Amino acid sequence: MIEKGLIYVLLGDKYAFTGFPHWEWCKKSFGSLKLHCPDLHVTLITESEVRDDNPGFDDVIILGVDDKKYIHPWTYKLMASLESPYEKTILLDVDTRVHSDRLLEIYSILGRFDIAAALNVNCNEGSDGIPASCSEHNVGVLGFVKNDKTNDCWKYMLEMMTTHHSTLKRFSEEPWLRKYRYDHPELLVETLPPQFNLRSTAQLDNKRGVMNTVVEHHHGIW
Repeated sequence: MIEKGLIYVLLGDKYAFTGFPHWEWCKKSFGSLKLHCPDLHVTLITESEVRDDNPGFDDVIILGVDDKKYIHPWTYKLMASLESPYEKTILLDVDTRVHSDRLLEIYSILGRFDIAAALNVNCNEGSDGIPASCSEHNVGVLGFVKNDKTNDCWKYMLEMMTTHHSTLKRFSEEPWLRKYRYDHPELLVETLPPQFNLRSTAQLDNKRGVMNTVVEHHHGIW
């Protein structure tokens, strides 16, 4: 297993290569990453072979799915996290732009914590016995160590996303990470500064924040 690396996740023919812009976003994000971190090993995890121009991924992992069953891209991302080929992984959503090699500093955090992520900009709601004061993390820029604790977390989130699909007020993996973290304090989660996942309007209006941006993350980025 490779010690350090980064993964992108795309849901192949059903999502990325059928007219949606996510494949183009992925290639542009990859280009910005290699501009600042040229030596970082990068893997694409996807459902099918890349038929378009490959921008230069070090590896492509084909993670097949049942063609007869719809799988949401966020659910697929959890499946892909379990298949990461790295001991220490950074996962970037495709709607990201890397601005600095400080991204690599996440790996040093992963020497002390299981997961590293910035706070979500959404307001929290108290639910399932979890107080509103318990923070929620955004997983569009995510660092994690491959170990039993994180594997159990991804499996739990995957199960909840699958079994509660029709009853969720807000379909997202992030509330389930929040719940698992609250119920399992042994899972060590470090909060990244907002510059590592710059995405809210308030953050983007902060000139100092933009100057120190490490990763920009939002749909209008490209």
